[in-house]
Amino acid sequence: MDRLAECIKRDWWLYVLCLGVMIWGIFSWNTSSSFYERAFQNEALTISAATEQCYVVSPDLYLEPGEYVAFLTLSAGHGDIAFTVCDTYGVSEDNKTGITLGAMELETGEDAGSISFTVEQEMKHVHMQLTCSEDDAELISGMEVRSAQPIYHDSLVGILLSLLVMIGFSVYTLRSGEKWDAAEKKKRLVIGGVLLAAAMIASLPMLNQTTYWGHDIWFHLSRIDGISQGLLDGQFPVRMHPNGNHGFGYASSVFYPEAFLYIPAVLRIMGVSTYMAYKTLLVGMNMAAAVISYYSFSKLLKSRKIGLLAAVLYTLSLYRLINLYTRAAVGESLAMVFFPLLMWAIYEIVRGNEKKWLWTVAAYSCIIQSHVISIVLAAICILVFLLCNPGFFREKKRIISMGKAAGTTVLLNLWFFVPLLAHIGYPYYSMEMNYRMRDGSLYLNQLLAVTGFQPQALSADLGVVTGEMPYAIGFGLLAGTALFLGWYLFGNKLKNNENGHESGQSSVSLHRKIGIFCFWMSTGAAVMTLYPFPWDMVQSIPGVGKVLGSFQYPWRFLSVPALFLSVTAALGYSYFCAKAEARRIMFAAGAAVSLLCALLYLDVFCEDSIYFLNRNEMPMDNYDYMYTMSDVNWGSFQQRNNQLEASRPGTEFSEFEHGYGHVSFRYAMEGRTEEDYIEIPLIFDPDYRIIYSDGNNQSDGDGEIRLEGGWSSNSLLTVTLPEDEGVITVEYRVPWYDRAGDLISLVALLSLLGWGVWNRNVCRGNRGQGREMQNG
Repeated sequence: MDRLAECIKRDWWLYVLCLGVMIWGIFSWNTSSSFYERAFQNEALTISAATEQCYVVSPDLYLEPGEYVAFLTLSAGHGDIAFTVCDTYGVSEDNKTGITLGAMELETGEDAGSISFTVEQEMKHVHMQLTCSEDDAELISGMEVRSAQPIYHDSLVGILLSLLVMIGFSVYTLRSGEKWDAAEKKKRLVIGGVLLAAAMIASLPMLNQTTYWGHDIWFHLSRIDGISQGLLDGQFPVRMHPNGNHGFGYASSVFYPEAFLYIPAVLRIMGVSTYMAYKTLLVGMNMAAAVISYYSFSKLLKSRKIGLLAAVLYTLSLYRLINLYTRAAVGESLAMVFFPLLMWAIYEIVRGNEKKWLWTVAAYSCIIQSHVISIVLAAICILVFLLCNPGFFREKKRIISMGKAAGTTVLLNLWFFVPLLAHIGYPYYSMEMNYRMRDGSLYLNQLLAVTGFQPQALSADLGVVTGEMPYAIGFGLLAGTALFLGWYLFGNKLKNNENGHESGQSSVSLHRKIGIFCFWMSTGAAVMTLYPFPWDMVQSIPGVGKVLGSFQYPWRFLSVPALFLSVTAALGYSYFCAKAEARRIMFAAGAAVSLLCALLYLDVFCEDSIYFLNRNEMPMDNYDYMYTMSDVNWGSFQQRNNQLEASRPGTEFSEFEHGYGHVSFRYAMEGRTEEDYIEIPLIFDPDYRIIYSDGNNQSDGDGEIRLEGGWSSNSLLTVTLPEDEGVITVEYRVPWYDRAGDLISLVALLSLLGWGVWNRNVCRGNRGQGREMQNG
């Protein structure tokens, strides 16, 4: 405690600054109020007049589990009125649509009433309804629903997270007092401040109470909710999002890596709103991008100063920001966080210390757990780098290190690959889709734009530029690259040779090689995005066309210039001028230009964007339908409710239960044939286990039959019936081979961690022995 008090006394202003920022964040960043509350005035209600009665209905409500009270107010006297709260998508035990959550009647003359009701699982289609005369409908002042207890705990969780940050900061200051002298601490403080500033600037759209719309935001918000509900249902790892697609379920985690989405999902379980959890994830991604890129670039370039500038350029690069906000492409943005680490790690294996191959395992595993298409992009970049370094193939130790990295990466990620490979054998809709890459090609002026001024636009086909989403590389990267080329080609004329720079001769030579390689990598990727590139011919090549066609749009390759040009541009700003003072000015100018471009984009994005203040303003049922069986009625199951449907009219249902990932019911079908089936309100997945029983001896398992499921034109699960009547039970069950992959990955991870701890202890022991020998 004395040491901590001393640190606080010495660095008090840092603690005050840190505490102030966190207090500001808690109160300004909070998205949702603790209590759920939504009110509708008369003009927001839908009035439909029938022959004798009139129905007044509120818009749909999204309600999370909890206790609620619905209120009705009227402006004058009236006749008898029935006030009800209904779940329109709910289905009763006898398969009838619509469930009444609460009801009451207002007698003549009463001007207000309320209904208390309970929601046991999230409901997305709840509405309040009045049944009255047409004259009385005009007397309604409004309807309101409120939660009886707090639903969200954003502020509380924010305080807890802030305390953890303060504890971590205190531990850091305690340790730093022993390790570093005053000069080193000052350098680290400056570096940390610059990285934090870059991350916060990149996070500006998230640091307020609104949530801005992006192309894929609905999908990713639903993924967060799906993982949290899967965890609550006892799944780990989560493979099936039981509440996805209107409760029809969706195996999103099988096809989309979601390891990092467990962070916001756990926050959801802790009571944080979906929006707040999503915004926390994006801010965390920006901070991780700044820190990881700085660490990687400084290691690659063997210069903390140039590495810091490269990290700022990368953190504020336009395409990375476009992915975060315009596209709301969480998977691709997550992968971009780890691209710099993979860049340095692969360089170490091929040209540096091959014993650092574990960094490649860490970087590539994180990319695998972020975005599938980025896995392919990273593999292509690695292949190009290896081909540009043929000496690698002549060094056995480097090949062995690469083999270790590849093998360990596969073992660590079997838990994702096994279910993915097991599922892609089915004829999903996405497998039949053929993208013509040329249709998404760009024009050169789009790449060279200073910034994007229509940040909420969509991607348009080739030939259309007006109203299209931005694809700018960014003036900061382009200007720095031009300076690098000037230094690289005319260094002697600019009087900035190797002897004239503060870096050593070997470092300058290394920087020249790295900078020019990064330039050519970026140029190649940029050319592939342009319309003159022969995409039609490339896609006609067997194998190659299929792999590259998986990118869907050529502009996905812009993540390569965003990464590699950050290095080239940082070198350009650092080396172009010969004099030390001029270099410092140029260095600051590079960061300033990058900052300006980022602020221009973020300002226009926030000015022109559609924004939302709470969950009800943004419907989150727009899910992903790529991995369904339908090729004509794509997503048509959205048009139906959660009822059972039988191919034979007159089929009777009873004891119907529909929970997350679970359906059971009793049926009776007269005149059944071998072609007759029942369509179950679950999107088809091969891992559903379907059991038939006669319903009389379920306790001992006698009479149970395992059935195979099929799919309907709606992509929903179907079952062919073995008998005229009985009980059908459907449960989601993870197959044994998925569990085997989980186990292998877990063993590999624990073994790797154990080996790392043992190796660290050995190294400490060796250093201790060395010091003893020196003292002796």
